[in-house]
Amino acid sequence: MTRWAFIGLLLAACAPARPSVAPSPVPTASAISRDASRPLAVAPAAAAPDTSPGPAASAPPRTYRRTGSAAVIGLTFTGDINLGNSLQDDGVPPDSGRGLLAPVVPLLAGDLVIGNLEGALSDTLPPVKCGPQERHCYTFRTPLFLAARLRDAGFTHLNLANNHALDLGPEGRASTERVLDSLDITHYGPLGEIAFDTLQAGDSLRVVALIGFTTYPGTYDLLDTLRSRAVVDSVRKLADIVLVTFHGGTEGDRAIHTGTGMERLGREKRGDLRTWAHAMVDAGADAVVGHGPHVLRGIEFWRGRPIVYSMGNFLTYRGFSLKGYKGITALLHLELDPHGRFLAGRLIPLHQALRQGPRPDPTDAAISLVRRMTAQDFPRTGAVIAMDGAIFPPPIRGAARRHRR
Repeated sequence: MTRWAFIGLLLAACAPARPSVAPSPVPTASAISRDASRPLAVAPAAAAPDTSPGPAASAPPRTYRRTGSAAVIGLTFTGDINLGNSLQDDGVPPDSGRGLLAPVVPLLAGDLVIGNLEGALSDTLPPVKCGPQERHCYTFRTPLFLAARLRDAGFTHLNLANNHALDLGPEGRASTERVLDSLDITHYGPLGEIAFDTLQAGDSLRVVALIGFTTYPGTYDLLDTLRSRAVVDSVRKLADIVLVTFHGGTEGDRAIHTGTGMERLGREKRGDLRTWAHAMVDAGADAVVGHGPHVLRGIEFWRGRPIVYSMGNFLTYRGFSLKGYKGITALLHLELDPHGRFLAGRLIPLHQALRQGPRPDPTDAAISLVRRMTAQDFPRTGAVIAMDGAIFPPPIRGAARRHRR
């Protein structure tokens, strides 16, 4: 099936009904062995209301083989990643970037390790984004040799639905995709590129789908909530677990609060993120994780599913401000059951200094910040976040008792 035919299938298959029992996924011939996620020292939260998963894709592209519990699927999410920029003075790290991720590699564990790749991978392509008269315009070209650091660190999936994926034009994005393919890292985000994978847990196979949304051309558009719902609802019929990531929201230190209504950066619309994220869960997303504001934001639960509004900067070597809150970051670990229901979560606090990669943060600043933003922005639906970063759903009350369909 061609990419565009697949898009047509997704947007056409929007019937509201779901089968009550999902058929068993069909395994692919290829398998990649990965270490299981280290168990989280978090008591499992109460199970969310039961939902029937949709049918599995008949030919997902790859299978990840778990060596741990058959009842737990471990996910690790990071925020924005840019390993270096050859278009800036001193924009490329020394030693081929080998030390950038070394302090956090032991933490990048899970069945899927997912990040947001800012910029394009190329050695020679010229920038096309910024004209000679444009001010405050940023273009990122990452040398090809740095990409191996992502594979070495354990990343399995990278989102390309963001405002820097086309910094070098369509050729730059194609170059990025070729390099990631050569490293066996799955990419998703552009129209038609939805990642389908199977997770082998003991004798059971689960199909996991990842969809990336943003506000820029050639991608799934989070400004169009109706069509976003249609895409997620259609994918729900093909997968047991649906993960949605998005790149949206305003930017900077003041962006630590999740806005109500449409967020903007200057005149640019960046999404009504609360309304949109709720709609994605209503359509079938099992977790929604954001990035784009370059700072961490609060976490809420909607109908038993976690929504993380921003993971901030993760590794942004050059060209990104790391002052104030922008240097505070974290890893997000989630554990889901084979039907996508939340079991446990944890924030691992990190910090990033100028021209360095992320490092563990003994001050736990990320946990304090997310706890505070969650309490202020989501007083009724916000996650309960313990002092050690453990994440729990809020107490069941009022509207939170509503069941997902």
